[in-house]
Amino acid sequence: MRPSSPPNLKAWLAQQRQNAVVWARQLLTDPLAIILDTETTGLHAGAEIIEISILEITSGTALLDSLVKPKGHIPRQASAIHGLTQTAVAEAPTWPELHHQVGEILQRASQIVIYNAEFDLRLLRQTRDLYALPPVGPPRSRYHCAMQQYARFMGQWDAARQSFRWQALRGGNHRALGDCRATLQVLKKMSAKG
Repeated sequence: MRPSSPPNLKAWLAQQRQNAVVWARQLLTDPLAIILDTETTGLHAGAEIIEISILEITSGTALLDSLVKPKGHIPRQASAIHGLTQTAVAEAPTWPELHHQVGEILQRASQIVIYNAEFDLRLLRQTRDLYALPPVGPPRSRYHCAMQQYARFMGQWDAARQSFRWQALRGGNHRALGDCRATLQVLKKMSAKG
């Protein structure tokens, strides 16, 4: 909730930034915290995951980095963003082949950081449901949105929308592992500026 008067706004923005710094610092010292990212066939309700990566935050080690063979096709518009094509994923495991492994990694994690968590969590559900697989993974409370925290850290308040302006993730090349690494760099940047 944003304070109503301008003098309070400045103090509130400073507190939001500091909260984001504390959040990032805590994650960078948690050996069980991970970053997850996916690439998909699109943004729509029928889209599915075609690449998933999971990175351990403290070591930077990739716990999972896999292409995923989809049920459907990869539209040209999606390929133009991430560069993945039907040919690239033709020999990849399907989501049912990866579902259990992803669930095990997520269950072991103390915290799961995702840049634009709402999108990736929706795509995890959509892809799971496409194959009628059971839910896996920890409760929603273990998931954190790095995009929202980074927006607080940057402090660009949009009075019309009554929210912080989201910041684009830079340096990830729109591939899952690259985006995980770019998210890790965002955490380090936030941590260093406190």
